[in-house]
Amino acid sequence: MTGGTDPRSRSDRDRITFEAFYQKHQGTWSHYAFLHTADGRDAENITNYFTWRLVNSWSQALAQESVERFAWDLYKEVLERWLEERDAGSDFVRFAAFERAVRAVAWSGQFEALQESLWLYRGIFDLPERQHEVMVLMYVMHLDEERIAETLGIAAGSVRSNLRHARNRLEQEANARHLLHITDSEG
Repeated sequence: MTGGTDPRSRSDRDRITFEAFYQKHQGTWSHYAFLHTADGRDAENITNYFTWRLVNSWSQALAQESVERFAWDLYKEVLERWLEERDAGSDFVRFAAFERAVRAVAWSGQFEALQESLWLYRGIFDLPERQHEVMVLMYVMHLDEERIAETLGIAAGSVRSNLRHARNRLEQEANARHLLHITDSEG
């Protein structure tokens, strides 16, 4: 073949790029779906369907300014549609609060953690979309700022800004309710 590259090499390169991208983010996608469905099989099905959709739009993803942002937006679309089709709301508040309360009770024997956790996770759930995502990825899924920025396809400064705004909003609400202050170790 003269005057160009072999189309098969581009296809192989795209496949390898997709596989690396998938390996890097698959665990985060599955965990995020699990937090919203509280069901491992559902989380796996959502992630598998999303993977199929992403594979089929991979060339479009590669043409975007941020492949991560494109993928995350597509993932949220798949998750939201899945919940909507089943007339199921997100189980995030109930599941995340229960998980945290169980850990707190096991460690300290204090049941007040359940009430505070329910309020905190309801507050996180009600945050504006980007702030919600950043708080979940940071404090529930325990990703660092760099990994959050990579996952969402945004700048690290944007992650910090969203965290700051979300924490300020939650802290104002906590003060109004006379609850404990939200700290960096909360989650």
